[in-house]
Amino acid sequence: MTHTYTMLPTSPTIHHPNLPPPPPELTPKWHAKAASMSVHPCLTMLQTCPNMRTLKQIHAHMLRLHLVSDTFCVSRLVAFCALSPKGSLDYARLLFSQLPFSLINSFITNTMIRGLSNSSNPHLALEFYRNLQAEGLETDHHAPTFLLKACSRMGSATLGHAIHGRAVKTGLESDLYIGNALVHAYASFGEVDDANKVFDEMPMRDMVSWNALINGYVENAQFREAFQQFSKMGLENFQADEVTMGAEGGREGGGREGGQPIMSETHHPRFSLHH
Repeated sequence: MTHTYTMLPTSPTIHHPNLPPPPPELTPKWHAKAASMSVHPCLTMLQTCPNMRTLKQIHAHMLRLHLVSDTFCVSRLVAFCALSPKGSLDYARLLFSQLPFSLINSFITNTMIRGLSNSSNPHLALEFYRNLQAEGLETDHHAPTFLLKACSRMGSATLGHAIHGRAVKTGLESDLYIGNALVHAYASFGEVDDANKVFDEMPMRDMVSWNALINGYVENAQFREAFQQFSKMGLENFQADEVTMGAEGGREGGGREGGQPIMSETHHPRFSLHH
């Protein structure tokens, strides 16, 4: 049994340089022959596929070989179409709409949500997620990070709060990647106090966490608070990286002459990039 989704036109993908990186893809727990399938000539060709015309030829060949009945092979097709700059989200959605439920796993659904959240129509990621829920299809703890990215790009605080509430309800609020995505989302909505509250309540933080909060303050022209968090970061033995040092008040918020990085004011050895 297959399922259908309304095909909507999509535009070229827009990438936002300040968005936190997505969580690393988990190794899918597929059947034992996945490892041998990964070196199949069709999948090898996918790795160097130059355009959608070639992708469609590979797809046709996979149909003749009945490889499209294999979850691993299908996931590679969907991933190219949804995530590659040479792909096509429309074709990814067409592929997904033709999959039987038995072939769909969380890797495939996350790939679709991630691709849609990166597109110029990020609201489609939330529509897709609602359809998944209605049909009882599988997602996992990575899905909220991509949904929060979509909310951030849409500027929808209401939907962001809803995703946060669902994460709390399902016990995922302590997940590092979701926490990082929440900090970034709240900061992008201008709700930096909420971003700070999420940050303070995170049981574990990494450099992405610190950068999301510091950049959030800078982008909202709260430079004093940004510098205070930068100081705290050093006290917790985190070293500034290129993202931290690139938080510029002058270029984005008009708060520094000549676009000087706000973090360049400190010269204490503890905050040095090299020590």
